[in-house]
Amino acid sequence: KNIIEIAIVSSEVVAGFQFDIDGVSVESAYGGAATENGFMISASSTTTLGFSLSGATIPAGRHTLVELEVSPINDAYSICIHGIVVSDPSGNAIDIETGECWAP
Repeated sequence: KNIIEIAIVSSEVVAGFQFDIDGVSVESAYGGAATENGFMISASSTTTLGFSLSGATIPAGRHTLVELEVSPINDAYSICIHGIVVSDPSGNAIDIETGECWAP
């Protein structure tokens, strides 16, 4: 298994997230603070999203947000996360910064 841990550091509570990843194909997404806080997690080969149907949130702080089980893409030179949307309990976007792409 190839696992990528997606980390988050937030000064605000998180009620939902969505992001795209290039350079790998996502097979499944699970675990981390998303699972610990009762989020429903859904993933396609490129997009992962998580939110709670009951209004649960991820507390502010540093967490492993979610773990991705991935398959490599043969011609990929790097793995990049983009198209990130993180929201607060009111549905407002939280300002985010991403790390650099990394080489597999």
